[in-house]
Amino acid sequence: MVNLTVRPSLPFFSKLLIESKILLLLLGGMLLLGVVVVASVYLTTQRTILAGQITRAETLLSDHVAELGSVVASSDQRRLESHLPHLLNVGEDIVTLQVTDPQGKTLARISVAEKMTPSETIEPDISLPLWHDGSQTGLLQVGLDRRPGSRAARSAALTALGMMVISGLIFFGIARILVRRTVRPLKDLVEIADEISGGNLNPRFNFGVHVNCWEIMDCGRIDCRAYHNYTQQCWYIDGTPCDGFEPNFPQKLARCRDCRVYQTHRGDEIVQLADSFRHLTDVLRSSRKDLVDSDDFQKRLIENSFDGIIATDGEGIVTIYNRLAKKLIGLPGDEVIGHLHWEKFFPSNLKPTLDIPLSYEPNRRLRGFAPKDSAIMAADGDLIDVRLSGISLYDRGMHIGKVFFFQDLRELNTLRESLHQSVRMAVAGQAAAGISHSIKNILDGFNGGVYVYKAGKRGNDEVKMDLGWDMIERNVAIISNLVTDLLNFARKPTPEYAEFDPRGVVKTVITDTGLNLNTQINISVEHEDSPHPVVLDYHSFHQCLTNLLINARDALSDKESGHITISTGQIDDRVYFSVLDDGEGMSADTIARIRQGMYSTKGSKGTGLGLQVVQKIVAEHQGELIITSTEGQGSTFRIELPAAVSDLTMID
Repeated sequence: MVNLTVRPSLPFFSKLLIESKILLLLLGGMLLLGVVVVASVYLTTQRTILAGQITRAETLLSDHVAELGSVVASSDQRRLESHLPHLLNVGEDIVTLQVTDPQGKTLARISVAEKMTPSETIEPDISLPLWHDGSQTGLLQVGLDRRPGSRAARSAALTALGMMVISGLIFFGIARILVRRTVRPLKDLVEIADEISGGNLNPRFNFGVHVNCWEIMDCGRIDCRAYHNYTQQCWYIDGTPCDGFEPNFPQKLARCRDCRVYQTHRGDEIVQLADSFRHLTDVLRSSRKDLVDSDDFQKRLIENSFDGIIATDGEGIVTIYNRLAKKLIGLPGDEVIGHLHWEKFFPSNLKPTLDIPLSYEPNRRLRGFAPKDSAIMAADGDLIDVRLSGISLYDRGMHIGKVFFFQDLRELNTLRESLHQSVRMAVAGQAAAGISHSIKNILDGFNGGVYVYKAGKRGNDEVKMDLGWDMIERNVAIISNLVTDLLNFARKPTPEYAEFDPRGVVKTVITDTGLNLNTQINISVEHEDSPHPVVLDYHSFHQCLTNLLINARDALSDKESGHITISTGQIDDRVYFSVLDDGEGMSADTIARIRQGMYSTKGSKGTGLGLQVVQKIVAEHQGELIITSTEGQGSTFRIELPAAVSDLTMID
């Protein structure tokens, strides 16, 4: 169900222009004044005429009151009724006569029928007491004809109304002209404000007279910014060199109150409004120029950046698409900007990484991911290797868009691969002597084993035969490991990544190495609860972790018993594998040498390639190998890898 809110319409008066409002109020006041004047004239005229009638009637009846009092005292009803018509003809304004006794009982009444309407009841206007022999015998009530007063009052009211209409029209016309002239500057200000809001910062000012300080003060300081400047007054501008005034704007404005120019200027509010609007448009012009220059600079900076830049709005639609992005992707800007979503170019699995916090400042919310190797989709559908970073933009807590920065890695990857190949070849050449020496030592051991075996066989000595065969097996295993390390180090990686449970990986490696069957070594495994999955190339990482376990085992070969601890867990967004032994340990110098390669703490039994293979595989997984050791206490080899982005089904 849709709830519609109906906004009440504005009152009629609120819709009028200010000029119409003033004139409407003035007209209402004039009408009210006219009604009051006409009513006053009518009532005053009517009351004045009635007062004259009362005076004349009292004068005319005063001579007959005594006679009428004796008639009433005689209680002769016939005589009283015959006497009243005579009194009715005394004055033409008398309409009705009524005689009552002292208690108010009506004794006689007479009226002039032709001066009264059939339904009219005339109230007495005069009450005269009747006396006889010093005592009141009754009361004479006289009603007067009010029609002359009403006719005169109407005539006077019509005359007053006519005069009011004529004078009102003249006054309204004059007032209309004055109001128009008064509000004209306000209309001009509204028109100027409309022009300014529409982008015109050079409106015409048709009102107000600009006060020119250089003319009033007879000033010739052409180095002053206000000199011959018709858009600003000197008190609006910092640094004007007026004698006796501070050049700084706030202090100068306060001191300007004593200036003759300022006194002349502030006497006309219209001039002040005009000058304020001139100053406002001047400031807006300057601000718009700065904004345009800043916008042009930012556009040129984005367009000519050495990075490809794609920015979007809050819905993910592309709004910025710079030159390098066009060159790399191969689509023109008019087909991309405002039409395509960012997922058209970048992998969709980047979406969760764009919400990872990059900054925890209280007043700043920055989310996204740091530069990393990724890919971008070109117009022809090819994936291009890039170095990519992304940021989600927020304003007042609301998401307003995203920005992606990327660099083409194709040439760099080619150079990097060539460099890696050169490094591998150089290392291989450098290692040739060491490897050949190791092979010679292995062959010497192998030949020694053959000699012992043959000697035992000639003498039918099984002990010597077993000893010789053991020597042969050990040296064959050493040769096998050496060949495997060489192949792993020199091969070009073609990894196949998937998500695995770290616990399952460790369990498999321990089983495959057979360390859990070695009674001289105590193996313990420590896992955090519910570990996060990790993305691995299983076969290469299996070899990596196997090498670390074998190295730990070899570090304990001179001890009757030893302990190896393998642990997994997670710190922030990284999963770690740790192999700890309680062997002899290493010095800092030894750690540095084994990191450089072709150096082994096993003497003739090792080549140093095993750790090189480990470092190479860890680097391919975008991880880090951390080595810590204390002489006489043991060593820890710790591999840290990025955790999987999403919780997919893990492979044990």
